[in-house]
Amino acid sequence: MSSAPKGSLMIPLLRAGVRYTPSSAVRSFVWNRWVMPEVAWRDHVFEVRTTAGLMAGNTRDILQQYLYYFGVWEPEATAFLNNCLKPGDTFIDVGANIGYFSLLAAKNVGPNGRVIAVEASPVVYQHLVGNVNLNQARQIRTLNVAAAAEKGTVALYCGQECNCGATSVVCGESDVVIAEVHAAPLTDLISDDEWNNARLVKIDVEGAEVGVIRGLGPLIERGRSDREYLIEIHPAQLRRLGHSPAEVLRTFHDAGYHAYTIGNDYEPATYLQRPGLTRPKRWHGEVVDDTNLIFSREDREEL
Repeated sequence: MSSAPKGSLMIPLLRAGVRYTPSSAVRSFVWNRWVMPEVAWRDHVFEVRTTAGLMAGNTRDILQQYLYYFGVWEPEATAFLNNCLKPGDTFIDVGANIGYFSLLAAKNVGPNGRVIAVEASPVVYQHLVGNVNLNQARQIRTLNVAAAAEKGTVALYCGQECNCGATSVVCGESDVVIAEVHAAPLTDLISDDEWNNARLVKIDVEGAEVGVIRGLGPLIERGRSDREYLIEIHPAQLRRLGHSPAEVLRTFHDAGYHAYTIGNDYEPATYLQRPGLTRPKRWHGEVVDDTNLIFSREDREEL
C-alpha cells in the first residue's frame, strides 16, 4: 500500500491487518497510518466474530469499533469473567449495552447456566436483543428497564454520539432526554433462584451505581458465599446525583466485602500491543477517576 486506502472495501482488509497480524509493530503501523486517520469512525455496519461470539454493530460507536478491529472489549474484565464463571453459574449484567459481556458470560455458564441482561436504553436494548438472537443464546434473559432504588419512571439522557454506552439517568454533558423508561429495583427483576445462584454481578450504569445497589436491599448479603461484584464507579456522575464513591465502598465493606481494582484501559495502543494481563489488586484510598472495582469476600492482596 503506497497511499491511504479509500472506500469501504478496504476496511475489512485493514481490520485483518490489525486483528490477525502477529507483529505488534505491524498492527500499530496499520492502525496509526491508515485505520485511525482514514476509516476508524466511518459509518461501517458489520457482523464479526469476537471473543464473546458473533456481534453486529457500527464502527461509529467506540465499543463497537473496538470489537470490530480488536475482537475484545476491556481485556482485563474479559479475563476476569472467563476465570470467574463456570458452567451452571448465573451472571447478572446491569448496564448490558449491546451484549458483549452477557454473551461472553453465556459461553462460560453454558446451556444450564443463566444470564440476566438489564439495559435501560430502548435503542441499545434492541441492539442487545439482536446480538443475543444472532448467537441463539437462549440462556440470556433480557430486560429493557433501568435498575434503580425504587419503582417508577426515569429520564434517560443522551450520551456521547460515539458512545451509546454513555446514555445515563444522570444529566451531564447533555441535557437531551432520549426516553422515559420504567425503573425498578433488582429485587423485583431477579428471581430468588437466579439471585441465589448468581456468581457474578456486573454494574456499569454511568453514575447510577448507588441507586442500583440500594435496589438490592437485603439481597446483597444473601446467596452464594463466593459471589463477586464487578462495578464501574463514575465519581463525577455520582456527584451529580448527590452521591459519592465512598457510599459504594462503605456498603460493600459493611457487608463483608473487600475491594480490588481491575484495569479498564481504553487506549488503542493497549489493544494493539496486547500486554500480559495482571491480577486484580486490593484497592486502597479514594476513588477519584472512573474505576473498575471487584468486590469479593476473599481477603488477600491479589485475587
